[in-house]
Amino acid sequence: MKSSIRSVIIPGLVCAVLLLFLIATFTYQGNNAEGIVGFFVRNNVSLMIALTLFSLGTGAALVLLLEREKLQRSAASGTAHLLVSFLSADERTIVDHLARNGGTALQSQLSSLTSFSAVRTHRVLGRLQAKRFLTLERYGKTNKTILATELCLALAKA
Repeated sequence: MKSSIRSVIIPGLVCAVLLLFLIATFTYQGNNAEGIVGFFVRNNVSLMIALTLFSLGTGAALVLLLEREKLQRSAASGTAHLLVSFLSADERTIVDHLARNGGTALQSQLSSLTSFSAVRTHRVLGRLQAKRFLTLERYGKTNKTILATELCLALAKA
């Protein structure tokens, strides 16, 4: 997110500085210029004020949008943690493991990492699938477990 903001702000600042530099350069060349250059020379102060106000307005809008997104993300994370708190201890163990490992794992890996038996793991995954916390896909002789995308993103951010 921060790199996308930088990719917008840095070119904007460079353009603003170049525009101010051009206005100042044309101002010092004299007031007898015509066309677009003459317009910039005659109105350089009002253009600088307009550019400043535009930059401040754009910056304020960007800050408001980022704060709104941050609030939405924290609300989603809180909702995800609330949902996970209603799970049994076994279900929570599986969901936490999946969230820490990018949202996917093989059922056989979950059995060994959680020290659950294969049957216990199968039953816990069946309950989680019924609650739509994850999906199961055949993967050779085992199943690939995939945590719901929204849940995975919300739990990973926390």
